Formats: sequence, structure tokens, C-alpha cells
Amino acid sequence: MRIDVQAIVIGLDASARAAVQGAMRAIAASGDTNTARGRHRMLGEALDVLAAAEAHWTHGHAEGGVLREPEDARKHFVEVAHRARSRFDVEVIRNTGGAVTTQPAPVLSASNEPGVVLVTVVVAARREITDVARATDRASLRAGLDALRGIAEDELVAFEVVWSPAEDADRVSVAQLEARNPEIRRLES
Repeated sequence: MRIDVQAIVIGLDASARAAVQGAMRAIAASGDTNTARGRHRMLGEALDVLAAAEAHWTHGHAEGGVLREPEDARKHFVEVAHRARSRFDVEVIRNTGGAVTTQPAPVLSASNEPGVVLVTVVVAARREITDVARATDRASLRAGLDALRGIAEDELVAFEVVWSPAEDADRVSVAQLEARNPEIRRLES
């Protein structure tokens, strides 16, 4: 059976940063990655966090594509997820294979920058996922999240949610966000 891989990237402003970081940490720390039901629930919870913070979305990007053979889909999924993780120095929390691992947060200098957060959701499914029409349009991004939410438990092959920065004390300015992630675009008003 062929597999589709979809990635949706959403930047959120400073007023939502701490709440989104905390919610994502809680999902990663307590979610069950050992069962299909647990993985499906974790994905739904992460999508709910993003949807609830829609008023704070500032940037967007999406990558869709075509149905792929399983090995090609696996490689593409790993590549997209790795690209999202590679943009920060320390992966503070990770939940994979039923094991939650944490790393000490980096020592950060004090900053008055309110900071933003970037969340990447990468999903592989045993069916075609509707691509996001325009990643600079809130309605299109919302429809993309709804398409991911519509994936049934038995259709979900894999997912990864990456958010950066992961630590509340870490700060990334809008300029840094855009420089580190040249593919993202500011959302249209």
C-alpha cells in the first residue's frame, strides 16, 4: 500500500509561545507511542493545541506530495522530520518507541525578547492526504490540520511533532525564525 507524507509548519507569536511549548511538552511526556491508539491520540492532541492557538499564527509552510512506495515514503518522512529537528541545538524532550528521553536544556543568556515558537507536524498515512493549497493563508492551514485530524487510527503510519524552541527560557526572534527557516512565509492578514 502506498503512503502519503504531509508536513505543516506553523509559527506562533510570543503571546502563545509559553502555552504551546508547555502543551507540547506535556503531550510528549505523557503520550503512549507504543500503541496505534496512543499515537493517534497524541497527534490529535497536538493538532488541537495548534487549532486553539490559531489567532496567534504568524507564519506558515506546508509540504505535501504524491503517494509513495513505503520505503520512499519512510525516507521522505525521516528527511522532513530531521530537517525540522536540525534547526535547534538540543532536543530537550523526545517520546519514541514508548520511551521518553530528556536532555538538559542549554544554558541561555537572559533575554527580554518575547520570542516566537515554530511547530512542525509531519504525518505519514496509508491514504492520500489533501495538500495545503496556500501555506500563507489561515483557512488553508486550518484545512490542512483538519485533513491530518481526519486520518483514521489504522491509516496513521507515523507522525512527528517538533517545536522550537522547546524551552520556555529560550527565545527566538521573528528575524531568527525567518533566517533559520527560509521556506516559511508570513501569513496574510
